[in-house]
Amino acid sequence: MRKITKAILVSALASAWLAGCGGGGDGDSGRTATEGRPSAASEPQIDSPAPKVETPPANLRYSTNISTFAVGRAISPTTPDSQGGAITHYSVSPALPDGLTLNSETGVISGTPTLKQERSYYTITGENGAGKTVTGIAISVVLAGEWFGASAMNIQRSAPGVAVLPGGQIVVAGGTDTGGNALPSAEVFDSPTGKWIYTGTMNTPRSKLAVTVLADGRVVAAGGRSQTNFLSSAEIYDPKTSRWSLTGNMSQARVSPAMVLLADGKVLVTGGSTFGSIASSEIFDPSSGRWVDAGQMNTPRERPTLIRLPNGKVLVAGGDSNFSVSASTEVFDPAIGTWTPTGTMNTARDQFAAVALRDGRVLVAGGWDAAAIASAEIYDPSSGKWSSAGQMNVARVGASAVLLASGKVLISGGSGVSPLSSAEIYDPATGKWSLAKDMNNGRIFHGSTVLDDGGVMVFGGANTPTSERWFE
Repeated sequence: MRKITKAILVSALASAWLAGCGGGGDGDSGRTATEGRPSAASEPQIDSPAPKVETPPANLRYSTNISTFAVGRAISPTTPDSQGGAITHYSVSPALPDGLTLNSETGVISGTPTLKQERSYYTITGENGAGKTVTGIAISVVLAGEWFGASAMNIQRSAPGVAVLPGGQIVVAGGTDTGGNALPSAEVFDSPTGKWIYTGTMNTPRSKLAVTVLADGRVVAAGGRSQTNFLSSAEIYDPKTSRWSLTGNMSQARVSPAMVLLADGKVLVTGGSTFGSIASSEIFDPSSGRWVDAGQMNTPRERPTLIRLPNGKVLVAGGDSNFSVSASTEVFDPAIGTWTPTGTMNTARDQFAAVALRDGRVLVAGGWDAAAIASAEIYDPSSGKWSSAGQMNVARVGASAVLLASGKVLISGGSGVSPLSSAEIYDPATGKWSLAKDMNNGRIFHGSTVLDDGGVMVFGGANTPTSERWFE
């Protein structure tokens, strides 16, 4: 028998311990290379990012697809909009009019046209790596100071209500047709398409009505005449739905009243006539649909002119007062609800043109008092006085006035003996009148406004449904 020594016993114990620990020799004896380590399944997995998929662009469009620009006048940059994926490159075919460019990265059209051009059509393409989208636009380039034809209204209207909406839309409602019948129809000039289109029909046929745009973009129409009926009813047009809805009635019927939006969003209506000129006035609250008394003017007036002044007060001037043309003017203060006489005009006038100037003064021009009037004058709210603004080159009743971007005033049409095609410009800086080029059509009791492109639009009148444009 082998004798177990102390050294042998220590060696045996050491070997047993190493075997139990998986050791021995180089420490890997009897085990695979992966034993004693975490399995692959137990290790956290990191997913590879999925390849990014680019989305093609869609529905490329511009705010207006029919544009008119003037030679030598820088245009307001026209910016595109689209859906889907971001557009990385824009192109246009054929090339834009001389002086205009398309930014290939942003799609913005900008520049200053240099040559007159008839309406031409252009295809604009927006694309990225996944696809493309296409839209079409039309551009005309005209000479500044020249009149050119625009889309005609659908029907000739005498004494309609007119309201100019934000965004270049014009609403024309009611009036009488060529047979003298009061109309319930309304139409809208859509600036992006350049066309007049019928819109919702009023609940009541009416002419010689008052119309104004509310603070929320809707339009209120009140009063007027429907054949032999004098109207106290009112209704509201919503351009979002193209519908008219009845609202509260005024306290009395009014034919040819005047209406203006107040600074607090309420509406003042005053004057008019039934069996005589009216002195009373009322205020409409769009939030409740109700009318409340706003006191009596000092002078009853039919066809007065209302202008809201910079201080929130309202100037009323002229008009017919029981078959006598008035030179008196007065101011309404909404804060206290009172009418106060102010300076008297130098000339009594009815059916004249009026416009608020940039400096807060008010220009009135032309009108009627036994004959058409050529004189003009300016009201200064700070002094309450009227001063001469010279003589127009042509006497005009039923003309239309519009404030231009330059601060000058364009007066168009009206009548001396027959509807006038002439137009003229007043410069407040010099106090001088100068003739502009004649319109293509004579017109009286028509509308005029400046559209978003900076050009003037004149439309309709008692004698024509036509429209035309003009750039300063």
